[in-house]
Amino acid sequence: MCFCEGLGRGVWLSVRLESIERLRVDYERLDRVYERMLDDIERILRALERFGMNYERLHETMSGNRVPTATPLQNEWPDVRLESIERLRVDYERLDRVYERLLDDIERILRALERFGMNYERLHETMSGNHRESTATPP
Repeated sequence: MCFCEGLGRGVWLSVRLESIERLRVDYERLDRVYERMLDDIERILRALERFGMNYERLHETMSGNRVPTATPLQNEWPDVRLESIERLRVDYERLDRVYERLLDDIERILRALERFGMNYERLHETMSGNHRESTATPP
C-alpha cells in the first residue's frame, strides 16, 4: 500500500505530529550512532591489521572459541603488547554493546512505524528529503 493511499484510508488518523517528530529525532540519533559505530569499526579493523589479525579471528578469540598463539613458527602476534590487545578487547566489547542497543532502538522504531502504517524505507525517503508527503489532515 502506498503511503499516500494510507492517508486517504485513515491509517494516520490517530498519529500526532509529535509522534512523527519523535520518530524523526530517533532516526537522526540512530544515524549518528551508526556513523560513529562505523568509524569505530574502521579504527579497530586498522588496528587489527597492524597486529596481523582480522575481525573474524578477533571475534573467535573474544568469544573463547580460539586462543591466540605467538610461537616463532606461527608468529601470529609479533610485537603485540598485552595492553594493546586489552584495549582492542575493550573496544570490541563496547562496540558489541552499542550494536545491541542500536538493534533494540531500530526494532522499537520499526514497531512504531508499523503502527503508523509506514515502513523503514518510506521513513528513510521522507527523512532524507527524497520524498515529501503532504501533511495528514483530519477526515
